[in-house]
Amino acid sequence: MPISPENLKDFKRYLKENSLGLDDYSQVMQRNPNGCKKCSRIGENGVSGRLPILEYVNKTQITNFLNGVASNHTDMKEAALNKAKDGLICFSQIKEIE
Repeated sequence: MPISPENLKDFKRYLKENSLGLDDYSQVMQRNPNGCKKCSRIGENGVSGRLPILEYVNKTQITNFLNGVASNHTDMKEAALNKAKDGLICFSQIKEIE
């Protein structure tokens, strides 16, 4: 379900506190704790299926890290933020990643 104005305000505050940000919040979703017709039917109470949030580092990036060389990669928070931005996961899942 679309994110409520109250939760959107909280989400934006969280992003600012963690030096994260989005340009577009139109696709950000929140989990419906009561579920919907699709996910309640399978007893998941607002969650249907699972979408992994992955941090991938290739061999070159590992070597660079070990040698103290800067290397660009997407960390888990960024990966989760990208999925939340696209409406694929609930915004609250980003807060679960430390």
